[in-house]
Amino acid sequence: MALTANVVANTPITATWGNEIRNRTVQVFATSAERAAQWAAPPTGATSTLVDTPGVLWVYNGTLWEPVNGLGVLSYVEKTTNQTAFGQTATDVSGLTTAALTIGAGRRTEIAAELSLSRAAPDGTNGVVVAITDSANAVQVQRVVQPLAPGFEQVNVSRTLSLAGGSYTFKARITVAISGFVNVQASATEAAWLRVTDLGPI
Repeated sequence: MALTANVVANTPITATWGNEIRNRTVQVFATSAERAAQWAAPPTGATSTLVDTPGVLWVYNGTLWEPVNGLGVLSYVEKTTNQTAFGQTATDVSGLTTAALTIGAGRRTEIAAELSLSRAAPDGTNGVVVAITDSANAVQVQRVVQPLAPGFEQVNVSRTLSLAGGSYTFKARITVAISGFVNVQASATEAAWLRVTDLGPI
């Protein structure tokens, strides 16, 4: 699209000119499905917003619609009960697995988790690996900590990723090095959680 032509005084406004004005304004749709049905062939650079993602501006790049700003939280899951006896085998933290998420190419995605670990007594533990992995258990980010015994340690792990577009599932996993065991402590007032956030374009 080039510069919109000037309206000539005392002449009718043509449909072509009106359609061009439409294509250069932000069109509002209830959902992406409604947008696809009503605007099947938008021009490159067209903009829209959706009622079900308020505050997000979408731009058509010639192939698909992409959000200009961050979409915010894509998934948040939490755990409010204890889970015991994590040992030398990498084990999922129950309840801290997201649903499959569709993540677009060219986006910055933050994955983050927080949980509390405990050890009842000193043992041979010389390191605990808290990781966020994908569904195939490929580690995306991890942190090694040494919980005190007896006592608790709050662990935070996070990373910002630039992923290829596609479907992703994330989960929290724990492994204890050498020997010994740790527990995850969680309650309704101190939940363990995992969050995935779209931060915006790269």
